[in-house]
Amino acid sequence: MSARFVNIDRDTPLLLPEDLRKWVPENHMVHFIIEALGKPDIRNFKVNEKGSGDEQYPPEMMPALLIYGYVTKRMSSRVLEEATCLNIGARYICGNKAHPGHRVLKRVGGVSVDGTKACAGKHSGVSYKRAVGMIAELEGEVEELIRKAEEYTEAKEIVITADCGG
Repeated sequence: MSARFVNIDRDTPLLLPEDLRKWVPENHMVHFIIEALGKPDIRNFKVNEKGSGDEQYPPEMMPALLIYGYVTKRMSSRVLEEATCLNIGARYICGNKAHPGHRVLKRVGGVSVDGTKACAGKHSGVSYKRAVGMIAELEGEVEELIRKAEEYTEAKEIVITADCGG
């Protein structure tokens, strides 16, 4: 009997776009991140109300993408940009359409962590006093997210799966 292989056909395009909801398990952590953030108060974001220029990314997408990046150890804006194309969780957050560039992600995240010095102007530094305040504020937010995660895990079992290609 001869060996049998799965037919891998990379040349035939998909006839219909794939539904990402079928690719992401119902109990995957990406659903928790999106649900935990909910709909943010848009007043806290800089929004171009005029509608001029390029289309803007939805305010709820960017923080979800950054949190997903931190949870999956994608701290670099360049690595996270690549994940929006290759990682199914990141693609799901972005609706399989948006692929924010590393410069946009760096701006939203507020800090460059990938070794570039493009935004190293004199106003990008933070005083020790301000850094301590920011740490306390972030610790409070993390505690709130942990509390929400514990409530969520009591209701559903969360699956954190290995990434498939990102």
